[in-house]
Amino acid sequence: VRFVSVTTEDVGGAVSEEYVADWWAEHDGNWTVGVDSTAELAARYLAGGYPSAVAIDASGTVQWSESGVKTTDELVAGIERALDDE
Repeated sequence: VRFVSVTTEDVGGAVSEEYVADWWAEHDGNWTVGVDSTAELAARYLAGGYPSAVAIDASGTVQWSESGVKTTDELVAGIERALDDE
């Protein structure tokens, strides 16, 4: 399991990379952050709006997805459901 957060913000344009890095550190982010500058990932996987949590298998198939802010327990439960469904 790999955990990645993705933003569609204009990083490097309207939002500086330094701002994102500082925000991430301030909120205890210790995993990979990606930038979806074309919103391609958002269009493909985030039909439920923002924020959303999605568990995607190695083939790119969504195994679990829910919109809204999630607690750690909700994320873990969603990932476990996705692993069970594989």
